[in-house]
Amino acid sequence: MRFPDITCYMMGRGVLRNPQLTENLQKNTLPDKQKIWNFMKELEESYSTELSGETVVLFKMKEIWCYMIKLFEDPGKLSGKLKKAKRLSDYELAAKSIFEECQIKEQHTEL
Repeated sequence: MRFPDITCYMMGRGVLRNPQLTENLQKNTLPDKQKIWNFMKELEESYSTELSGETVVLFKMKEIWCYMIKLFEDPGKLSGKLKKAKRLSDYELAAKSIFEECQIKEQHTEL
């Protein structure tokens, strides 16, 4: 462990960016794309169940992506498609493309 004397952490926005942050810190591993994809799908389903209207769900998911997009290497135009999505189906296609086409960054230095 890099800092053995630290007994607690303040996660803040880091958890919005990487829902696996605590696991990655404990095990000194990188985020797993499949686990993050599963988390995002579960979050979307929960929002869809709890909130009324596709637009509300869309904006909630896009808000999470403002942080999470920084996990990925060079999302470029795919990031733009995600931001411009006006329907949940367009958002889902853009998010799926990011997960399929972009790699997770090996180092995460900025929030």
